[in-house]
Amino acid sequence: MSLKKRLARLFGGLLLLCFAGLMLVLSGCGSGSKSNTNPNQPLTVEGTWNITASETAGSSGFTANIVAQSVQSGNCVVDTPLGIQFKITGATTCFIADPNAHLGSINTVTGVWDYPPAGFLIGLSSANPVPANSTAQIGGFFVETDGFGVEIIDLNGTISASTKKMSGTFSCDAQSPTPCFYNGTFTAAHQ
Repeated sequence: MSLKKRLARLFGGLLLLCFAGLMLVLSGCGSGSKSNTNPNQPLTVEGTWNITASETAGSSGFTANIVAQSVQSGNCVVDTPLGIQFKITGATTCFIADPNAHLGSINTVTGVWDYPPAGFLIGLSSANPVPANSTAQIGGFFVETDGFGVEIIDLNGTISASTKKMSGTFSCDAQSPTPCFYNGTFTAAHQ
């Protein structure tokens, strides 16, 4: 093999080696910046949640844009235009989506509800935000109404900062003004 061909082959190999080294350095820089980002941040509960309820009749859902509400003597309380007061006792922080009170909103209603969801209230057993890598107990309910009937559905579950999800069970409240027969499980994802 001539000297010219050997030099060309050596130069090509060095060029390829330099290119591979540069790509390795660049990929290392990119992955280094990603490893500094901790996915398990505290979870601020306010915001939009996609809620799905599953029961024997099928799945239903709605989107709730919830906002913080003041705790009243350790309770989350909301008065409705129907003259009914809803209360969650023993909460540290409260969150609500109640278009009637101009606090948050409910939309994108799907599924087999008797009436459309009209209000959503949860009480959290810890401070907001939920600390990173932790969970907190929630209690709450949502109200279905169409002006003629009202059903109150209780929620019990947990909220997780690392997954940004709520999950638990739901069932009809014994004091629901209109008898209802909902019970099942729910999940909610923070958007």
